[in-house]
Amino acid sequence: GGRGGRGGGRGSGRRGSGTGTTPGRKPGAKRSATPESSTGKGSPPKEMYDQPAPDIGPGWRMVGMQRMSGKYKGHIDNYWYTPKTKKKLRSRTECKRFIEALKAVGGDEDKAYAVMKKK
Repeated sequence: GGRGGRGGGRGSGRRGSGTGTTPGRKPGAKRSATPESSTGKGSPPKEMYDQPAPDIGPGWRMVGMQRMSGKYKGHIDNYWYTPKTKKKLRSRTECKRFIEALKAVGGDEDKAYAVMKKK
């Protein structure tokens, strides 16, 4: 004489109060503080080449850095360095923006960099 009827399922589905929102946590709170400047673990990238970048402008240099560790190990990142102050830019688009800013400020690389970074 087995007792029929599945008695399970009762009691579940009750929504506990305050789920989803953890008390005491502000939205947009800083996640684990890791300064971008420090390359945590792994070896620093290796310079693959350093060559003039006449397509950007006279005096510009393009440097290729190969990643030595991490998920994209072996990937080469290109960086462009400005002629006078050797500021590092990370893309051709950034170079174009920098050159535009340079014209706007009258040729001062430091000011141009500041202007470009603000936008």
